[in-house]
Amino acid sequence: MSHAHRALIALVLISAVAGHAGGVNADTISDAKKSEMKALGVKPSDFGTCTIFTKGDAERVFHAPVVHVETEMDKHDCAYGLAKDPSAGVNVMREKPPLYPPSTDAYTSQIRHVKGVGQDAYTYYMNAGAGGIYTADVLTSKGVTEVVLAEKAGNADTALAIARMVMNR
Repeated sequence: MSHAHRALIALVLISAVAGHAGGVNADTISDAKKSEMKALGVKPSDFGTCTIFTKGDAERVFHAPVVHVETEMDKHDCAYGLAKDPSAGVNVMREKPPLYPPSTDAYTSQIRHVKGVGQDAYTYYMNAGAGGIYTADVLTSKGVTEVVLAEKAGNADTALAIARMVMNR
């Protein structure tokens, strides 16, 4: 699965956060996400539960209350949105390579190679038409820790700070 696909899935997740907080039927969101993940060849059984980034971690980063988003397809990710504006959210996950390094495409810009973080690290920006996201990818012996952050919630440095916080968990 390419970074573009992962980022688009993350945008769906951030939209799901906003929809969940606004009273949208979570099962409908979950079904749409299931279909998208299935089309990309990802099965729900491929994932475990989120353990690397907690609600308390998110509240410390954002200095504000957050809501946790969990649908059937999101259980492997750590997904939170700001309680006052759930569309400003973060999604933290750990993948196994070969999702690394990020590739340049029509949606990806501001790719920055970061030295001294994990074995290798990158930050980049993606604009998929529904608002932009900042991503930080850090490669360690545990896999690639990926932090996807809605631009309303921070920037590439914020995403990298979160990745540093959780990369060894």
